[in-house]
Amino acid sequence: MYAACVLKEDGELSYSGPTYIAIRSAKHDSSTSQNHALDFERLISLSEFQRVCLNGNGQVKPVVIISVDGGPDENPRFPKTLISAIHTFRKQRLDALFILTYAPG
Repeated sequence: MYAACVLKEDGELSYSGPTYIAIRSAKHDSSTSQNHALDFERLISLSEFQRVCLNGNGQVKPVVIISVDGGPDENPRFPKTLISAIHTFRKQRLDALFILTYAPG
């Protein structure tokens, strides 16, 4: 599941924004860092996310922050996740890509 937090014009953070849920067959598809990177590519192409993901020139905004649960398919300390993150960073020409994990539980 992917959700965007939207800043209101008065500067307050909104808890309502676009949401994207990627559904996969547990039998046929595994959850990998590469799948998550492809999900991000799909997400930035959705019209619902363009306002929060793209700048006025239609490019991905220069700073991306992703919060993950730290599972083996998305934990930023694992090599495959780092490779996917580097690929996204370079492909989207980002200035910064932050992948944050929160404590389990």
